[in-house]
Amino acid sequence: FTNNANACSDGNACTAGDTCGSGTCNPGAPTACNDSNVCTTDSCNPATGCVFTNNANACSDGNACTTGDTCGGGTCNPGAPTVCNDSNVCTTDSCNPATGCVFTNNTDSCDDGNACTQSDACQAGSCVGIPPPIPQEVDDGVRVIRSDLAFVVTWNLAAGATTSELLRGSLGGLSVGPGDGDETCLGTVTGTAIADDAVPPVSGGFWYLVRGANACQAKGSWGFQGIQGAPGVERTSTSCP
Repeated sequence: FTNNANACSDGNACTAGDTCGSGTCNPGAPTACNDSNVCTTDSCNPATGCVFTNNANACSDGNACTTGDTCGGGTCNPGAPTVCNDSNVCTTDSCNPATGCVFTNNTDSCDDGNACTQSDACQAGSCVGIPPPIPQEVDDGVRVIRSDLAFVVTWNLAAGATTSELLRGSLGGLSVGPGDGDETCLGTVTGTAIADDAVPPVSGGFWYLVRGANACQAKGSWGFQGIQGAPGVERTSTSCP
């Protein structure tokens, strides 16, 4: 009896490529048990061969719009829908199965939280408001009268204003641009009249300018230099900017 190197079977289904040697059947390499399925646990039974047992492992169903996917029955089952919410009213939230959450800028109405803006709307993913209109110029209803020891100034509240600001100076210094050194800011007035007990220069008098302001700190104009009835250079102030 001469030993050979023929193929044989060692009786173990978990080896492959068994061959004879020295008169004995020698086991080959371990049997590769892999069904490429993450939802089965792969093993080998020497009597029967490969065993693929269903498991309940975490997995991915290939859909980025599900989360918490788990194995069941040998298959990856989708979990709950992915929550796509960036808490931004200026984006429309959606989900792309291939890439996941998508936040697309919109142009919806919104509230920027600033009471001093209006017509708020979404722009480039942010809520943007429009500043309120600047109060219009005070009309020609400004009047100055002498009452006892004070000058009483009255006017009509400018359109779009909630308060007024007053400026006073000597008649000889009513320039276009910043006033002379005697220019005085009389501050903010909530009504439409003020009594000024300042004494004007000898043989002189005072000029008064009024402008409107609103609760959002928007301020109107002090007026313009008149040139043959047409508006000219705008009057400014350094004491009441």
